[in-house]
Amino acid sequence: MAAYEIAACSAKIMAHVSKHWHDCLGVAITALFALLAHPIPLWVGGVIALGALMNGTLEEVFWRGTVLLDDATPAQQIGQLGLFTGWHVALLFATGVVVTGGAAGVLGGAAIGGALWTLARVQTGSIGFGAICHVALNLVAFTELATHNL
Repeated sequence: MAAYEIAACSAKIMAHVSKHWHDCLGVAITALFALLAHPIPLWVGGVIALGALMNGTLEEVFWRGTVLLDDATPAQQIGQLGLFTGWHVALLFATGVVVTGGAAGVLGGAAIGGALWTLARVQTGSIGFGAICHVALNLVAFTELATHNL
């Protein structure tokens, strides 16, 4: 990828971020309320942050960076989204784990988030915006899981 292509892609990502900064603020506020309601040890917060960073980044690299081709048709985009959403079914079968929102929360969140991140990938050609949002969402989701399952 040439330097001018990287610069153009970065500009598109920053345009998305500047339009949707309030979504990131909402995610941060939600995480803060979860932590205030159910304090967790500092080391658990570190594990949550590391897990959110690794999971969100790696899922975006795989689902929208590898599985979703640059020239994917709308049908292929929907297929990728269905597989991504289905990937999250396993969490519902984790023994002894309380999942806030149940199946609708987990699968609905994966479908909505996945659709937005797929759209961002298709429009910008980059997984950057989706990866940032995915990590932010995981911070909230993993914090919620930790506060109800520790």
